[in-house]
Amino acid sequence: MKTKTAFILSVIACFMFLASVAGYAQGGGTPMAKKGICEYGKTQYQRGLVDDAVHEFTKLLSIDPDNAVAKAFIALPPKEKELEAARKRLDILKGQQMTLTQMMEDVCPYPDDACDYFGTRGSLCEYAVRLYKEGNVDDAKHEFSKLLMLDPENPTAAEYLEHMDGSCLRLSSDLVAVKQEIAMLLLKEKELASHIASVYQMSCE
Repeated sequence: MKTKTAFILSVIACFMFLASVAGYAQGGGTPMAKKGICEYGKTQYQRGLVDDAVHEFTKLLSIDPDNAVAKAFIALPPKEKELEAARKRLDILKGQQMTLTQMMEDVCPYPDDACDYFGTRGSLCEYAVRLYKEGNVDDAKHEFSKLLMLDPENPTAAEYLEHMDGSCLRLSSDLVAVKQEIAMLLLKEKELASHIASVYQMSCE
C-alpha cells in the first residue's frame, strides 16, 4: 500500500514538474526564474562574456517579450562600441588641436594686445583679441576692422590685422573645425556613458 501511494505521489510530482516546464516554455516562467536568468545575464555581461549574456537575455525575451532589462542589455554592445570609437576620435582630435594651436602661435604671433580703452572701444578691442587667441581669426579680423572704423589710428587693431594673412586664416579655420567636432563628441561621449551606466544599474526585480 505504501509503495503504491509513493508511486502515485511521484507520478503526480512528475506531472506537475512537466506542466511547469511546459508553462515556462510558453512564456509562463515564474518571476523567480525570470529574475535568475536576468541576474545571470548581467553577471556574464559584467564578466565580459557578452555573447553568453546576449544569449541569456534573448532567452529571457522569449518568455517575457516586454522585459526592459533584457532589451536594454541586448542593445548595449553597439552603444559601447560607439562610445569607444568616440573616445578614440577625441584622442586624435585633441592631438590635432595641440598641433594647430602650436602652429597658430608660430605662424600668427600675438602682437602687443594692450587695449587701453574704456567703454565701447575697450570692449571691442578685448573681444577681438580674445577671438584671435582662440583661433577665430576670421571673426577677429571683422572685429578689428570695426575697431579701426571707430579709431583709424588704433595701433593694436592695425598690428593684428597685419598678421592676418592667408596662412593664419587657413589655420584658424582648421582649428575652429576641430574645436567644434571636439565639443560635439564630448557631448556624445557624455550621453553614451550616461546611458550605459543607467543600463548597468537596472534591476532585475
